[in-house]
Amino acid sequence: MDRLNNGGKDVLPQRRGGGGGLKKILAFLMITGVVIISCQNLKVSNLVLQVQVGISSDFNAPVIVSSSSSNQQSIISLLTSDSNSYHDIPNIEELVRFNNTTTTTCPPGLTLIQNTHFPTSVVVHPTGRKIPKIIHITSRYRCATPAVIQNVDKWRFQNYSVYFHDDQAMDTLFTHPYTRNQFPTLREGLKCATNGATKADLWRYLVLYMYGGIYTDIDNSPTGFNGETIQAKDDSFFAVESLGILSQFFLASSFGHPLMAKMLEVGVQQLKGTRNVMKNFPAQNTGPGACKNGFIKFMAEAGVETDGYVEAGLYFGANNRSVTVIGTKERSKDYIDRQGLSHSDKTIYYKALGITHFSALEFLVRSI
Repeated sequence: MDRLNNGGKDVLPQRRGGGGGLKKILAFLMITGVVIISCQNLKVSNLVLQVQVGISSDFNAPVIVSSSSSNQQSIISLLTSDSNSYHDIPNIEELVRFNNTTTTTCPPGLTLIQNTHFPTSVVVHPTGRKIPKIIHITSRYRCATPAVIQNVDKWRFQNYSVYFHDDQAMDTLFTHPYTRNQFPTLREGLKCATNGATKADLWRYLVLYMYGGIYTDIDNSPTGFNGETIQAKDDSFFAVESLGILSQFFLASSFGHPLMAKMLEVGVQQLKGTRNVMKNFPAQNTGPGACKNGFIKFMAEAGVETDGYVEAGLYFGANNRSVTVIGTKERSKDYIDRQGLSHSDKTIYYKALGITHFSALEFLVRSI
């Protein structure tokens, strides 16, 4: 995020594609119901993400190969089953602009969220560890208030890489040639995403599928969870949230895990069925709802019927891949506190970055 001048003041950049007068008028007409645009009217194809045994007809099978580069860092390449050629996934350091953060200037009162990079945490581990020691966090901009900085720092466990993905990094991953090749219907679903929370939902499944690691909401705080909680044998990892389903505000997996693909599949399907794209309702369609229904589909691949409500334990689903679940819905804060930031700290942060929480947007749309 480079420094932008506006009357001599440091300001945050405008969100890309963020409008002029005509776009604002059109958005107002769509919200108020004068104009309703459905995903079906966007001329998207009828393809859906149908993952079978962890690999969709639209997903190409991941194959780990050994490779070395000039800087001796490990590179993971994926062999596409249809073209018989290698496609490198985006380099994680380049994706989050690891080497450029020192050149970014934040407005007064805001501080840069720094990445922490441990090379050994992002390679394929010969020890057999499945979930890499990577923490993924996202928000609109890399600049944040002191309270947010302090909260993010709670996730900097020993020997863990912490990567912050802003909107630019998110869009780079969505539009990368590898992503478009492996997930062609994701691009179609994103045409229907008009809510930042909706994009963040789809992105978290994608980034874990491609890189593995841990995703956490920026306002979460670890309580009973620490850098040793996830064991080497764990293939994916969730807490039970207060609804009694897998946590979507905190999730972890090895790369290429079919459960992440299932959640992504459900989210895209829901978006493509949206009657009015101005009403994404992320909680139901791409957030906890997609997390729950993705788990149902994942277990169904193994012939196990479930309603999506879980208790602590070990579950085996598609391709005999596993899901480790900890905690109880009655004590959902035992491991992760979703209120790691106070209400006042969130309000200050959202105001500083010009963010409207998705729940407020949903209330606005429902009340019209």
